[in-house]
Amino acid sequence: MNRFVLFLAAAFALLTGSVPAQTPALIPLNIMASPLDLNGPVFYAQDLGIFKKYGLDVHIQMTFAGVEQASTAIIAGTADIGSANTATLAQAHLRGIDFRYFAAGGIFTDKVRPTEVVAVLKSSPIHTAADLNGKTLSPGQLRSMLQCATTAWADKHGGDGKSLKFVEIPFPQMDTALEQHRIDAAVFTEPFATAASADTRVIGSAEEGVAPTFMVLGWYATGSWLNAHADTAARFIAAVREASAWGNTHHQESAAIISRYSKIPQDTVDQMARAVYGLTLDPKLIQPPIDVAARYGFIDRAFPAADIIWTPPTQK
Repeated sequence: MNRFVLFLAAAFALLTGSVPAQTPALIPLNIMASPLDLNGPVFYAQDLGIFKKYGLDVHIQMTFAGVEQASTAIIAGTADIGSANTATLAQAHLRGIDFRYFAAGGIFTDKVRPTEVVAVLKSSPIHTAADLNGKTLSPGQLRSMLQCATTAWADKHGGDGKSLKFVEIPFPQMDTALEQHRIDAAVFTEPFATAASADTRVIGSAEEGVAPTFMVLGWYATGSWLNAHADTAARFIAAVREASAWGNTHHQESAAIISRYSKIPQDTVDQMARAVYGLTLDPKLIQPPIDVAARYGFIDRAFPAADIIWTPPTQK
């Protein structure tokens, strides 16, 4: 009798078209990102279920190896999306590599406490940009926007940017390099600036030499991937925008997430300067670093910021 009732119910559902709707499968998406506060929104979106809300099954590959590793993975197709500074994307663009920004990332503004700083040991005799002339620094990755910005900062504050010697050291290892006197100054980003603060002294805001406000990092992919996956890109944009808005106003909660991914203790993250996240791509915030990168020879020439921004097919 029960089987017969079930059979009738199933038959009725087929005849009336009332078969329960299937839940759409989540779209897989591979992201490469360092667990830095500037990249916070992708970690917030993952932890808070925002990616799933927008139909995305996101896998975050964490790396401190620099933008080059992410770019290689994106070109090879083992990653879809990464975050990059403007100098790196500009260099790729001028070499004919079609990387495009499509979602805003961390924003520098001189209105808040800086998240990228030039720091020395507390016992160091270096106190000013001029004191750094001829000295050795690490900006993390060589030929990066952070190196370019530090050079501009030195010139702006009485130093000689061209005299600075830069070496590549991953952010987590910079404090050790300072203690061992392998470098004279470190260009830290958060949360590593605060983690090293017990032994270091900040002498400047590294990004200040570029402009009062500009985009530090943005999310990018190849133009061909974006055109072929416009719907996925739109979902990512919406998810990151929501996570960015949340991160801008929930510092205590977001600090716990950054701590979990970066392995930096919670009390350290609670003390650090927090990133400001952009909600939309604005060419006016991307043009200043392009111009500064050209001025200091990090790229061959300046060009309109719009050239490295992806426009969805429906908006062309």
